[in-house]
Amino acid sequence: CRDPPVTPSHLTIGLAAMRQEADRGHSGLGGAATPTAEQVEAFGRALEAELAPILRSLELRPKSALVRVLLPSLAACSAGLEKWERLAGAWPLEERRLTQTQQAVAFAGAS
Repeated sequence: CRDPPVTPSHLTIGLAAMRQEADRGHSGLGGAATPTAEQVEAFGRALEAELAPILRSLELRPKSALVRVLLPSLAACSAGLEKWERLAGAWPLEERRLTQTQQAVAFAGAS
């Protein structure tokens, strides 16, 4: 990438929309169970574990973190314990806006 955005990793995966739904305990489309916060965190760890070796083999420059998974919790962000980051995959609820991912998770039951 000629002029990459300033991020501390080569790949940022935003799972905030999934985490928001898990924190709120909403059920998916047709009453399907929404993953728990623990399952979303485990999914993030699995993505990082699987993708890091692939990216490592590409010998990317500059040297920086290969994979970063963002999944801020609603409670931690509301309490000021976590910072909401760009590329998290969701707008904070107080913004009263939704990304397409948030819409898909909340209204179409995507997970």
